[in-house]
Amino acid sequence: NPRDKMALYFNSYSTIKIPRPKNYLFPGKIIAKRFYKNNRKNLINYDKSIVGSIKGVTQPVKIKKNNVFLVLIGNPDEFPVIFDWIKNNFIKFDIKFIFRFFPGADLKKFDRNFRTLKNYEISKNRSLLDDCKLSKYSIFSNTSAGIETVNLGLVSIWVQLNKINISPLDEKERKLFFPSKNKKIFLKNIQKVLKFDDNSYRKKHKLQFNISQNIYSKLNTQSFRNLLNEIKL
Repeated sequence: NPRDKMALYFNSYSTIKIPRPKNYLFPGKIIAKRFYKNNRKNLINYDKSIVGSIKGVTQPVKIKKNNVFLVLIGNPDEFPVIFDWIKNNFIKFDIKFIFRFFPGADLKKFDRNFRTLKNYEISKNRSLLDDCKLSKYSIFSNTSAGIETVNLGLVSIWVQLNKINISPLDEKERKLFFPSKNKKIFLKNIQKVLKFDDNSYRKKHKLQFNISQNIYSKLNTQSFRNLLNEIKL
């Protein structure tokens, strides 16, 4: 789990006598480097330890003509805040917002908010990839799905909606994701990306992709097999 503030395995807890693994696998280089930065030890060789993730699937960038934002809701408390920010400032029909909720969410509780808004909808019975194919940008806070959408070809905006940061991004990385720490900055960042031409879009996506692919790199099943064979020996 690459979530920096809540990832307990990053710390050694030398004063607490608890069982700790001696072997660690990572979804990407950035996560592995965070681990070693805290002087943690791993019996598995650095290169072998980076095995990727199913969240590392990539899609080529296909710039859509329509301005569609995929809004990723990580928990119930995020929705009313981000929904009000958007609804009260973007009612034009040439901008569309698709809200994708966390797994297990009772979508009926949120349906009534969308009944009179023609350019707003809830994602239902679609995969994240399907939603990305419909969208040009994504908006996220603490959910790792925001990183996935960059791997799947979108330019993404990070919004601070929670007091505790459990986003996969650290402060340095967030600088490339239009960090929006309040409503005013968030609205400015939306206007900023809406002005992107194709070249600007590709440049920004490349910068974000260099991060997303090193948090969630492509799953390397052969690495798993090799490690299992070494254990057997």
